[in-house]
Amino acid sequence: MLKALLSLFFAFALAVNPQELIEKAGEHFDNGRFRETADMLAGALPDLREAGNEEDLAEALSMLAVSYSRLGAYNLAMDAQRECYEIDLKGGDAGNISSSLNNMAGFCLAMEQYDEAERLIRKAITYEEKNGDTRALAVRYGMACDVLLKQGKVDEAIDFGTKALEIDTKDGREMQAAIRKSQLAGALMDAGELRQASALLDEAAEVFSKTNNLHSLSVCRQQQGAIAAKQGRFMDAANLLREGLTLSRQTGNLLLQRNISQDLAVMLKDMDPRSAVTYMQDVVALSDSLYQQETARKMAELSLQNEMDRKEDALKDQERTIRSQRLKMWFLLGVIALLAVLAVLMFRNISIRKKNADLLQKTADIKDKLLILQASEQNGENVDALLKELSEIGSNVPDKTLTTREREIALLCCEGLLSKEIADRLNISQRTVETHKNNIFRKLEINSTAELVELMKRTPPPNDRITN
Repeated sequence: MLKALLSLFFAFALAVNPQELIEKAGEHFDNGRFRETADMLAGALPDLREAGNEEDLAEALSMLAVSYSRLGAYNLAMDAQRECYEIDLKGGDAGNISSSLNNMAGFCLAMEQYDEAERLIRKAITYEEKNGDTRALAVRYGMACDVLLKQGKVDEAIDFGTKALEIDTKDGREMQAAIRKSQLAGALMDAGELRQASALLDEAAEVFSKTNNLHSLSVCRQQQGAIAAKQGRFMDAANLLREGLTLSRQTGNLLLQRNISQDLAVMLKDMDPRSAVTYMQDVVALSDSLYQQETARKMAELSLQNEMDRKEDALKDQERTIRSQRLKMWFLLGVIALLAVLAVLMFRNISIRKKNADLLQKTADIKDKLLILQASEQNGENVDALLKELSEIGSNVPDKTLTTREREIALLCCEGLLSKEIADRLNISQRTVETHKNNIFRKLEINSTAELVELMKRTPPPNDRITN
């Protein structure tokens, strides 16, 4: 038992303050150390769950989900975000619920689960429209535009993209508005609205160039090149695509490089076959790199999943051990408390009995002295002093005087009658009999009927000590 208590003590001593842990994980997250963030938060989840602060737990789960997604472990990200979502539902905050739904929709989009992504983002929009946070609502509309475009629901995608653009433009968020223009342009291109899409992309490209947002600018150039090709402006298209390819190489986005190289190869196959072959070779090489990258990502995800499963099993075992130790500790404390109470009661009872015995003995001694004085006809002063002392002691001597009813019940007990039989004999309730018996036991300092019978046989209470 001592070993269990010591283990529990050290478990408490090593516990980490939830806020400090989340702040430390947040530093790793902000510095792009997503693996460290995931390891730290995943290991702390059992303690956070046991602590019972669901706000801290939800914050940790949300950060953990995004960290997993940055590592490509979308299944783990979904599990963490779902738990966060359940907490948000209980909390009832529409903004938190909407945020969790939006994250889950993004994970589904990355895993090409478009139907589930659409269901989640529509639900998020419902919550956010009630919440009234315009910035968050624009993000939800933008996500809906991307999801619906993947499903070929062009008209709805345009509708949500337009709403997102209107909100960000009205609120003066220039960069976000430029991104919305690029999103909306993609939907308009699918709808054949090339002129309107081109105008939006020109405006967006200007903002991306000004803010040096190379990734968004490379996407924008690819879109502009695709529009120029559809309009028959092949030289402009080639220049725009080449610029987009250069930008994508600077950002290291292999997927975008492959897509732009493929667009160039297709467009130049008749105009410049040699260049087209070169770009196609790049497509093959980039596809191979992407395949290797995807394979490595899946292997890393599988490894991470296995590692997290092992850690979770170990943490569950530790959690069960700690719970068992706590139960043992509380049981031990309960036993100790009970023994302490019993010891106090026994000590008190012994002290009272000793005190009463001393008082009774002193009373007997004084009575003996009075008898001697009376027999020898000593002066009254000594008698008065002894009577006074006897009176003072008498106030502390335990009361052994029985009432008429108590004596009557005591005598019936000595006859061997049970409480119910005594109640029937005296025409009173059994509870009243028990009350009288308890008073008798208290006055005579005994604990049972057997002791009462024995006491009555030895020293029956005299009639002059019975009160009415």
